[in-house]
Amino acid sequence: MLLVGFSRSLTCLSLTVPLLYPCVFARVSSFRLPQRAFNLSIATFSNCKMSPIRMGSDESTFNPSEEELTVFDRIVDGSIPCVKVYEDEHILAFHDIKPVAPVHFLVIPKRHAGLTRLSNATDAHAKILGYMMVKVAEITRSLNIGDYRLVINDGAGAGQQIFHLHMHVIAGRQLSWPPG
Repeated sequence: MLLVGFSRSLTCLSLTVPLLYPCVFARVSSFRLPQRAFNLSIATFSNCKMSPIRMGSDESTFNPSEEELTVFDRIVDGSIPCVKVYEDEHILAFHDIKPVAPVHFLVIPKRHAGLTRLSNATDAHAKILGYMMVKVAEITRSLNIGDYRLVINDGAGAGQQIFHLHMHVIAGRQLSWPPG
């Protein structure tokens, strides 16, 4: 299943779409030619219990605690589906639903443990942050990605929308600098 947006009601559509390895979406509505197919349900949510603030759209009014659930916590617990790239007991890597390049996936810690943004990191977070970096290197090598950009947006002004620390791995085309 792939979550594609939020609206005022819950609607689901089941269809068969191509699966690429890695599964790459140029847009949510257009897919590359298949190597093999799989069933995909596309859902749009409205009246969702997670308000935009709970999703982390405005950190000035949102200061999540360990008990606050983000959309990434829901992905980790399986209540929101994702297309997984890698998973172990500490991290989850999955495809971004709004990719900015042919290869675009996110890497998140399964427990955010107060790590809502990089600027909140302490010595206690050093182990998981280092682990995430090493796993990004392993994942990109295993997928033969080659050159890639690793991005961490820190705060709403930097483009962070979900306040559960996450890394964007972006590749598959020539990337320019500065990024935006």
